[in-house]
Amino acid sequence: MPPRKRLSSAAAASRQAKRARLALPEPDSGLPFSPAGPDSEFQDPMRQSLLEEIEAILKLEHGSDYTVPVEVWAALWLSDIENLRVFKTQHPPLLNASLRIQNLAQELLKSWNQRKRSRSTTSSPARTPNPSTGRSARPSRIASSLHEHIPSVIERLKNLSTSEPRLRRSDREKNLCKSRDNTRCVVTHMPEIVEVAHIYPYPMSSLPRNDSFWGSLQVFWSEERIKQWKAAVFTERSTKACYNLITFDPLVHACWGRALFALKPLDVAEDQKSMQVQFFWLRNYPRRPAQSITSRPELPASLDGNLADLCLFDCITDKVIVSGTVLTLHTDDPETKPLPSIALLEMQWFLHRLTAMSGAANVFSKRRRLEM
Repeated sequence: MPPRKRLSSAAAASRQAKRARLALPEPDSGLPFSPAGPDSEFQDPMRQSLLEEIEAILKLEHGSDYTVPVEVWAALWLSDIENLRVFKTQHPPLLNASLRIQNLAQELLKSWNQRKRSRSTTSSPARTPNPSTGRSARPSRIASSLHEHIPSVIERLKNLSTSEPRLRRSDREKNLCKSRDNTRCVVTHMPEIVEVAHIYPYPMSSLPRNDSFWGSLQVFWSEERIKQWKAAVFTERSTKACYNLITFDPLVHACWGRALFALKPLDVAEDQKSMQVQFFWLRNYPRRPAQSITSRPELPASLDGNLADLCLFDCITDKVIVSGTVLTLHTDDPETKPLPSIALLEMQWFLHRLTAMSGAANVFSKRRRLEM
């Protein structure tokens, strides 16, 4: 890639004035704000020791070539330490059963990566007349057909008065999100040509509290952490609310959907009017069936892109968006246009990395449909 031209002092001053006119935050340095990158858990000696002990127990019971499904391997390296301690104390057969969760990808990764949804409208199959049936049977058949459809007709009539406001409410929340983010991508500051993305995927909004998705999470993350995530998801405002939305340009949105990067939440101002998140590219792992527990993952904290020739640039500064870039989000009205939820961003921080390490994004992207 050819080097980017350095801006003259006049051009730099012009860009700074433009930023001030648009009420945009000052550009970030692009240098890592925190030493804790996407691989911070992998550096923890306590985690390494616990995983070595767990693997030793299982190898003694099942042989030296013991492996686990790749999704389980990734989750172990990202899980809470207290959950690893529980694994260590389990009887070997139970421990083996706990880590041979064959449906983890189905129940957890598939759900998280279904960021597209199918259309909600369906049509009933047309009824074909039966020529062998006599005329006398028609009234009975018609009455039976009407009787079958009465409940659905009543339900549709009930919904006529509420479906339109729900649609307007969804659009209103998206407009609030765009207004909060100045109709610009929060990563590249691309103006106008933007899309609203869900942090907690919209298709998952119908999942109940006791769904197997949450059960899979509880295997690896603490009860307290899961409680915070659930509190952010199961609210009266639903997942369409502004705090679950974030503005991206189309390319950034596509990268987000494939877990090519993740946003690490850092902090929120006391007045709830600004927050900082840190951008990290995620290594694109190939899909594989199994992995040794103690095989240490690699999620470098110093990438300037993911795939070959894939780069993102700040439209204001012309700087390359590299891993460690700190992004500042603002709102002028925390009540009406709240900032993205810290709990939901944290959930994304864990599950996007889990997706990348498992090589699962490409697998489940084939099943995606048009996003709301």
